Amino acid sequence: MVSAFAMEYTPITNRMMIGVSCSKGGTSINLWQPDGAFLNDAISRYHTAASWLTDNGYTIKHKFMVWCQGETDADHGMAGEEYRTKLKRMIDAMVSAGLERCYIVRIGCHRDHPTLYDEIMLAQTDLCRTYSNAVLVSTRFASMAAEGLMKDPFHYTQKGYNITGADAGRNTALHITLNQEPQLYDPKSQSLYLSRK
Repeated sequence: MVSAFAMEYTPITNRMMIGVSCSKGGTSINLWQPDGAFLNDAISRYHTAASWLTDNGYTIKHKFMVWCQGETDADHGMAGEEYRTKLKRMIDAMVSAGLERCYIVRIGCHRDHPTLYDEIMLAQTDLCRTYSNAVLVSTRFASMAAEGLMKDPFHYTQKGYNITGADAGRNTALHITLNQEPQLYDPKSQSLYLSRK
C-alpha cells in the first residue's frame, strides 16, 4: 500500500516522500498509547529520520503519519468510543512529537462477518469529522469484499492494497496542496463522506 501511496502523492505535490515504517501487524490500539513501547519506537524512528535528513541538507516541508489499524480491536469487541478516545490520545502524542497531523486510511469489513468492524469504522469516521489533527483519506477498504479483493477474512489482495494506497496518496496530496478536506464516497454507508470541520 505504501508504494501505491507514494506513486500518487509525489507527482501531485511535486515533492519527494520519505516513508518511515513503524507498522506492527495485528496490534490493538492499547499497544499504541503514550509512553508505550510501540509509540515510543515510532517517535524515535521519526526523530532519527528527521535528524538524518536535516543533517544531510534536506528540507522537510510536511511531517505527517498515515494510520490504518483497528481490526484487532473490533475482533476483541472494543467499544467505538473507547477506540476513538485512544486513537485521539495516540495522535495527540505524535503531534506533540512534531508531526502535523494523522491521515487515516479507514479499515474495511471482515470478509465473512460484514458488520463486525462497523463500530470501529464509525469511530474512525467520526473522529475525522470532529478532530482537526485527523483527516480521513480513504474508505476504499470497505468495498474490497464485495469486489472480490480479499485473500482471507482479514487481508486484501495486492490489487486491493494498490487501489486503497493510491486513493489515500491522492487524497493526502490534495489535502496538503489545496488545504481542503477530502470528499470521499463511503461504500459502507453508500453516501458521500463530508467532513463537518
